[in-house]
Amino acid sequence: MSVGRHPPSRSTDTLPIRDGVLAIDPEPNGPLSVQGNLEIISGTGRVVARVVSARLCRCGGSSSKPYCDGTHAKIGLYLPDSGRVPRVAKEFFLKLIAANAPGWLPRP
Repeated sequence: MSVGRHPPSRSTDTLPIRDGVLAIDPEPNGPLSVQGNLEIISGTGRVVARVVSARLCRCGGSSSKPYCDGTHAKIGLYLPDSGRVPRVAKEFFLKLIAANAPGWLPRP
């Protein structure tokens, strides 16, 4: 995906429940695995997907951002602290979390 382009829309069927708990688990040296009712929205406010699980890119190299396409394995992504989100992805994930789990604050 080129800079400035939004990801293509996937399933946008209404979720049975719009809020709730999101479980966000970093895979070692890989994407974030997200479980729970999740709306992925572009920077312009367009709904990209409504899903109950997703694997989101942390390496910044995916050609299908915000989703993981396995590029982390090809580029040899190594995160000594697998729970740490690289700076290039941090802003995206904070916006995603804020939009889907108001009141949840990440640990410093």
